[in-house]
Amino acid sequence: MKKKFLALALVGALFCSLAAGCSSGSSSTATPAPTATEAASADNSAVITELQAKIDALRGVPEFDMDSFKGTAFDAKTEMAGQKWLTIPGTSANPFNETICEAICEVASKVGFQCDLLENQGAAEEHIAGLNSAKQKGYSLVDLQAGPTPETLGAQIQECMDQGIKVVTSHLTGYEQSVSPISGNMGADYYNIAALLADWVIVNAGMDAKVLVVVSEEITSTTSMMNGIKDEFAKYAPDVSFDFVNVAIVDWGTKCQSETENYLSAHPDTDYVIAIYDSMNQYIVPAVKSTGSKAKIIAYNGTPFAMDYVASGDIEMIIGEDLLTIAYATVDYEMRTALDMEQVEEPTLIRVWTKDNISEALNAQGKCEYGIGYGTSAQEAYETLWGLK
Repeated sequence: MKKKFLALALVGALFCSLAAGCSSGSSSTATPAPTATEAASADNSAVITELQAKIDALRGVPEFDMDSFKGTAFDAKTEMAGQKWLTIPGTSANPFNETICEAICEVASKVGFQCDLLENQGAAEEHIAGLNSAKQKGYSLVDLQAGPTPETLGAQIQECMDQGIKVVTSHLTGYEQSVSPISGNMGADYYNIAALLADWVIVNAGMDAKVLVVVSEEITSTTSMMNGIKDEFAKYAPDVSFDFVNVAIVDWGTKCQSETENYLSAHPDTDYVIAIYDSMNQYIVPAVKSTGSKAKIIAYNGTPFAMDYVASGDIEMIIGEDLLTIAYATVDYEMRTALDMEQVEEPTLIRVWTKDNISEALNAQGKCEYGIGYGTSAQEAYETLWGLK
């Protein structure tokens, strides 16, 4: 027994010796927790990755999703026989609006009914005169396209509706906005388009970027876009500093450049100028150049002359919307309204344009042109729904 206890003691001593040796020969330290700065950097990196993917998904040709569209097919040529429409742009001075209205009339002609365009310079009295002429000339529907606001034309709109004339606003509001009194309101995805402009700033200028946003607050859709920008910055980059500068459409020619110059001179560290409507850029581009600002310009719409600025490098990015698709969507919505069919939400097809893909928007003369670079899926889908194919 004595030998047995001795052996056990020796084994125990040897084990302790080995354990001690192992302990003294190596050290074990816990991985330190990331610092607040490191954690924030990781979070920011994840945000950038998320927003970059969102942008990249919109660089290609957009597709009309027939499976998700809720409108039913109908024989448009037969049902619309005898209709007579009047389309009134917010202002003919904005080529984006004017061209959409011209395209609406062309699409109406393809269906087989009359549509006339009332040119104007954005004055309320011109819009009032247009509504009055609709009553006098036997129009069956009036389209108020991206500008004439029902709130300021309430009496004239009501008189038209009392006379059996449908009055519809198109491309005037975000999907989430409502207006009255009207027969229908075809909205667009202004809120998310504006959020995408904010995303671009975050990805390319960081979480503490400094931004000027030029707006025209009298346009109903501007509220939707301002909210989209504010909410996106608040959600993803609350340290971004941004200011809205308001220039009414009628003052673009006299104030847009000077207001931009004044701001950039007072804020030389501005990283981006967001022009929420790209026709502003005929004044904003010269303002950035004249002040020597380092600010880059991004915008929304897809007006050809502004797209040419992308090709020349004066504008970094434009979110473009195909005007012909807008026209088809407008005619679809308003035909359904005219025929007392169920009104449906029309899709907003957009594409992100930069120097990397702007060549796909050029015509044979090397200039950007309406309808190039967006494909034909929407037009084909609508014509199929209308029984024209």
